Amino acid sequence: MTNRLNASSYHRNIDAIGSVVTGVLEGKSGHLLEIGSGTGQHITALAAQLPNITFWPSDPEQTSRDSTDAWAQHLQLENVKPASLIDGSSQDWGLGKDGSPPTGLTAIQCFNVIHISPWSVALGLLKSASQHLRTGGHLILYGPYKVDGEHIGQGNIDFDLSLRNRNSEWGIREIETVEMEAKKLGLSLQAFEKMPANNFMPVFIKT
Repeated sequence: MTNRLNASSYHRNIDAIGSVVTGVLEGKSGHLLEIGSGTGQHITALAAQLPNITFWPSDPEQTSRDSTDAWAQHLQLENVKPASLIDGSSQDWGLGKDGSPPTGLTAIQCFNVIHISPWSVALGLLKSASQHLRTGGHLILYGPYKVDGEHIGQGNIDFDLSLRNRNSEWGIREIETVEMEAKKLGLSLQAFEKMPANNFMPVFIKT
């Protein structure tokens, strides 16, 4: 029995996500930390495309960490570290300790998280990114967003309602609000790439 989990969404969006991430990071080196690695399929696929970067997966769930480690082993990736337990909303990610991801990161990525978590998670992510990215480092996000205060399709209206029915603190965020909070912390929105199925990839740079 394998610990490798398989998310159907991964197969639908990895090509589009990979195009953006490799475009941002191609030719770079250093370390990338992922917050909320889930099945581990995205981070391991990206690690295979960017061998000069060391990838550090993390997830609060043990089953997700086990799946990520299993995918890295299955794909025989030497540039993927063992998955660690990091709470994205925490003010202390424990970076820089023995066996933990370093600070001074080239990039932090976080996919499909901030709409299915309290707003405090988004704020914690932005604050920690501002602390742990090196100057010129990137924070790369993925998921649905409101634009100019509006949903971009009926599917997102329905999805947002279902999220809020599950948890009143969840919901699709306004990109302008995320950008405003990021700017306070020295993170500038460098790109806002349209993705399939009414998703976007905001890319912030630490200035």
